[in-house]
Amino acid sequence: MITGDFEKVIFIKFTTVKSSGDRVKPIALAAFEYRSKQWLVYDEFELHNLNDKCPIEMDQNFLCIGYDFSTDMSCFHHLNWKLPSNIIDLRTEYRNQYSGTDALDHDSLTFALHHSNLKFLPALFAEKEFEAVTSGNLNNNQRIETTLKSFIRSQVELFHHLYENVDSPSVKRSLLRGRFIKTVSKIEDAGIPIDSSLYYKFKANWNEILETIIHQYDTYGVYEGLSFHTDRFMAFLQSQNIQWPKDRGKLKLDIDTFRDQSLIYLEIIAIYEIRRLLSQLQHFDLPIGQDGRNRFNLRPFTAKTSRNQPRSRECIFGLSAWLRHLIKPQEGRAIAYIDWSQQEFGIGAALSQDANMLTAYQSGDPYLAFGKQISKVPADGTKQSHAKEREICKQCILGVQYGMEAWSLSKRIGCNQAQAEEFLNLHKQTYATFWQWNDAFVEEAKERGYTESLYGWRLNVDANSNPRSLRNFPMQANGAEMLRMAANLVVESDIPVCCLVHDAILIEADANEINSAIALTEEAMRTASKKMLNGLELRMDVQIVRHPDRFETDRGKEIWNYVISFLKEQGSVAA
Repeated sequence: MITGDFEKVIFIKFTTVKSSGDRVKPIALAAFEYRSKQWLVYDEFELHNLNDKCPIEMDQNFLCIGYDFSTDMSCFHHLNWKLPSNIIDLRTEYRNQYSGTDALDHDSLTFALHHSNLKFLPALFAEKEFEAVTSGNLNNNQRIETTLKSFIRSQVELFHHLYENVDSPSVKRSLLRGRFIKTVSKIEDAGIPIDSSLYYKFKANWNEILETIIHQYDTYGVYEGLSFHTDRFMAFLQSQNIQWPKDRGKLKLDIDTFRDQSLIYLEIIAIYEIRRLLSQLQHFDLPIGQDGRNRFNLRPFTAKTSRNQPRSRECIFGLSAWLRHLIKPQEGRAIAYIDWSQQEFGIGAALSQDANMLTAYQSGDPYLAFGKQISKVPADGTKQSHAKEREICKQCILGVQYGMEAWSLSKRIGCNQAQAEEFLNLHKQTYATFWQWNDAFVEEAKERGYTESLYGWRLNVDANSNPRSLRNFPMQANGAEMLRMAANLVVESDIPVCCLVHDAILIEADANEINSAIALTEEAMRTASKKMLNGLELRMDVQIVRHPDRFETDRGKEIWNYVISFLKEQGSVAA
C-alpha cells in the first residue's frame, strides 16, 4: 500500500468563501493523520491566530491527500503557509483511472464514490453543506467541523479504492500530477489582469454590443435581433450548397457542430463566431476580482487528453478572440504570451521519428516545407512567393490533425474531392513513418483496451471510442504533459504565471524585468520539449505587452475596433 512509502499520510480539507474573481478565503480546516487516526480542526478565528504558522507538519517524507486539491492549496497561499512537498489529488487520480468512460460525467466526490460502488451519502451531505458555507449561509462551527470530517472520511474511502494495488512507478506519476496541482493553485491565485473599467462599460452596454456585432457580421441574415432563425439558416445552406449534419431528420445546431462545420466551410465561420458569442455570453459576467483580475478554476486534467478545461464563460481566453483585448497589464507591469509553434506537428514528428516530418519541422515552416516535399512549391519558394500553395498545405496538415477526410478538406481548400484526396495521399506517402507509427498506436490501444501518455495519463479504449480522438491522443496528451512540465519549472522559479492556454504560458513581471522572465520561461519550455521529444527543441513565439498597451489578436482585432468605434459613437468611451 502506498502509505508505507511515507512517514505520515495526512488528509486535508478546507471550507472556503469566495467572491466572484477574488482569492479564496479559508473558513475552517480539518486534517486527519491516517496512521495515528488523529484529527486537527481549526475554525476561522483559530486559523487567523496561527500567525502564518502551519499547524500541520510538512516534512519531506509526509504525504498530503485531498480531492480537487488546488482550492485547498490556494488556502495555503492565503495563510502564507509553505506548500506540502508531496501531494496526491484524488480527483485527478480518479479521472486518470476512468478517462474515456462515462464515469467522468460529473466532477464531484459524491459521483466518484457512487460510480466506485462506495458509500456516497456522507459526501453528498458534505458537498451540500460546503455550498452553504461558500454562499455565506452556514457559519455554525460545529456543523462545519462535522461536514469537514464527513468529507475527509469519504476521501479515505476513495483513496483505498484507487490505491489498493498500485505499484511504485504509478505512485511517482501520481506525485508528479500532484506537483502540477500545486502549480495550478498559484496560477489560479494570480489571475489575469483585465481592463476592468472598460469591462464594466462593455457589461453596461452588452445587448447593444451584441446587436451591433450581429448587424455588422451576419451577412447572410440568419439572425433577427438576438434570435437565430432556423428557416433562414436552412435557406442559406441551400443557397450555398452546404451539407449539414442532422439528428433524427433535424439540423444539428449545437455549438460543436457549428465549430466542426466552420473548419470545412469558410462561409460558416462568421455564423459560428456569432453563435458561439451568444451561447457563451448572453449574459456577460466574467469573474473579475476587486483587484481587476480574472480568476477562475483552471480545471486541470478535465479533458480526456488531460488538458486543462476551464469553463469558457469564466476564462477570458475561453471567450471570442476579440474579447481578449480586455487583457491589460497594470501600471508598471508587463505580460508575455509564450507559445510553442506547431506543437502537435513537432510532437508527431519526434515520437514517430519520421525523418521527413522532422526535417519539415526543423525548417522553421513545416507548411512550406511540406509543399516542397510534395513538389507543389519549388525549392526556392517562400511564404511570400507561394502564399496560396503554402495555405493549401497548411490546411492539409491541420486537416490531418483534425481527422478531416477528402470531402471535408476539399471544401476547406476550395478544390474538388479528387484533388483533396491527392493531398491526403501525398501526406501519407511523404510521412509514411508517421502514419505507420500512428496506425500501430491505434491498433495497440484497441487491443489492450487502453493507452497512456509518456508520463502515464491513461485513456480507456473500447468499441465506442472516437477513432479521430484516439489517433490524435499521443499529440494532445503529450502536449499537455509538456505544458505541465514547463509550467512547474516556471512557477517554481517564482515567475508569476497568469494562465495556461493549450500550448502557451501567460506570464507577468515588472516591465523592466519582463525580458529576463521571458528568458527563464523559454528555457523551461525548451527543457520540457527536449526531455519529452528525444532532444527535439520546439520553437516558440512570444508576444509582449507593456502597460498601457493591451493584449491583441489578429483574429479578433477587426471586431474589437468595430465595437470600440460603436461605443465611442454612443459616448460610452472617450473618443
